[in-house]
Amino acid sequence: MNWGITATGILFTFLRFFVRWNHHRRFFWDDALQLAAMICLIILAVLNELQHDTIYALQAAAPKEGDDAGFTFVHVITDATREQAKQQFVAIIIFWICLWLIKASFLSFYRRLFYNLQGYMRWWWVVAVTCIVTLVANILSNFLECLPLSRRFELDLQGIIFIPW
Repeated sequence: MNWGITATGILFTFLRFFVRWNHHRRFFWDDALQLAAMICLIILAVLNELQHDTIYALQAAAPKEGDDAGFTFVHVITDATREQAKQQFVAIIIFWICLWLIKASFLSFYRRLFYNLQGYMRWWWVVAVTCIVTLVANILSNFLECLPLSRRFELDLQGIIFIPW
């Protein structure tokens, strides 16, 4: 499913570029932003693929129902869980950037449409600033959800402050 969705995105992106080139004989900023979003989507698909092995290993190492081998399980999962947390940390940032690049592509397209319409441009700026602020907030929340940052990937929860969002 991961690669099917990514392939569909690649297909539609190339179809968009094909139509744009045949119709206008040039590309615009919204096309560049779409290409950047597509690259982020491919990176995200690769990161998701890299996480599969860790997720399946954790699931295989989990004690079965009624099995009292929980102590052994704790030692097996420590490194795998830490690795999974690091991969997920990066994947979440790439996910937000991908989403907001798509929004930026739409905003760039609408800017060309609304450029001489002052009433619409005021609303365009409101939406653009809102998108920028929410992107920064989402990325910062990923870094600040667990303080201090030096203990972000520790499994021992003693002394870690969780910020409820």
